[in-house]
Amino acid sequence: QSIMEVQGRGGVGVKARSLVALYLSSLEEHPVLTKALTSSAIAALGDVLSQVVVRYGRSPKPPFTPRSTLAYAGFGFVVSGPLTHYLFQFLEAIVPRQTKLPNLRKVVIDRLFFAPPYLLALFYTVALLEVSLHPTHIDSPYAAPSNHLPQTRCIE
Repeated sequence: QSIMEVQGRGGVGVKARSLVALYLSSLEEHPVLTKALTSSAIAALGDVLSQVVVRYGRSPKPPFTPRSTLAYAGFGFVVSGPLTHYLFQFLEAIVPRQTKLPNLRKVVIDRLFFAPPYLLALFYTVALLEVSLHPTHIDSPYAAPSNHLPQTRCIE
């Protein structure tokens, strides 16, 4: 089927519906892999966009760091996608739909108990994978955090 034929029957809308149908089919057949790939793609896109924003209007422009993008994509694929798949299955099992405000309860459980260790794991893992040579690192990317902070004086 040519592009002209598809555009004649609805154009971009038909293609978008086909992509959504393909995604939903993949989600049914391979839920963990699909969520891992989706999480990886979103994390990589987020990192690329953040690097674009940081570079905008600066002179000299900071270098683009593909290692950072790969670190976020890797974390999304290996940890985030599969972990959130199983987390939400677990939440479905422990929060019955018949309770009052089941979705709110799931969000509260997620934000209070899952989000803090997840974010700690995300930032720690990405930092290890990046092994960035950011200018604030003194001698080593693993230098003590106190070396990264400016010196302050106490006023007595």
